[in-house]
Amino acid sequence: MPTCAMVPTGVIYWLKNALYVGLTNRTRGLSLVASRGPGFAMPAASGFAPLAAEPSVDDVVAAIYDAYDRDERKKALGQDVGRTQRADGGATDPGVVFAGLGDPLLRWRDVAAIAARVYARHPVPLRLNTNGLLPPSDDPADVAAALRAAHVSHATVALNAADPAAYEATMLAPPPSAPAYHAAAADAVGDVAGASFGDACGFVAALAEADVEVTVSCVAAPVTADVAAVRQLALALGAVGVKERPFLE
Repeated sequence: MPTCAMVPTGVIYWLKNALYVGLTNRTRGLSLVASRGPGFAMPAASGFAPLAAEPSVDDVVAAIYDAYDRDERKKALGQDVGRTQRADGGATDPGVVFAGLGDPLLRWRDVAAIAARVYARHPVPLRLNTNGLLPPSDDPADVAAALRAAHVSHATVALNAADPAAYEATMLAPPPSAPAYHAAAADAVGDVAGASFGDACGFVAALAEADVEVTVSCVAAPVTADVAAVRQLALALGAVGVKERPFLE
């Protein structure tokens, strides 16, 4: 039974028992949704939607607490949340994922504040989906350490290319047309001033160094470099593997 609390549109959505949290519509580099191609849309049952406004830290924490208290997708996990295996043999709790239309890394301080509060009450896996492109003034090592200290234990970083030229064409330029959920093609990329392939790679390495288990994702788009080359790069940077995603025309 879904939660009946009044949660602002777009703050939470679901993929099976994984609770996803949207913090912003802003992105730095091609959004994860846009990278999947013009034919991609989130499942209707997920409840995914762009945010009407960026939520406060308190709003997000309250929404997550409410989901664990009242929504059957979390409540049914009972006392076994966070365990390696439930006593009844059922699925483990996949935890909470910071993702959304925009990039949660643009609000990484709020991610850390939310994660620390949630983990204190529900010690479940806390994950981050991102392009790995920090605001220019932020240090990757400091950010990665702060996230890990707040119990963010897993991250998926979208590279989608294995060299600077392909990355610039794929991740730092608007797509040919506006993808789903974005009003314009430029909105799907956001402010990429000063952003680079090296920045994204550096954040993967910083996460690994901070003991965050990091996976690189790569969409098998027509303009994307060889996925095998992305996999080789990812492993060299300290990622545990590569998640290949399909491109939908």
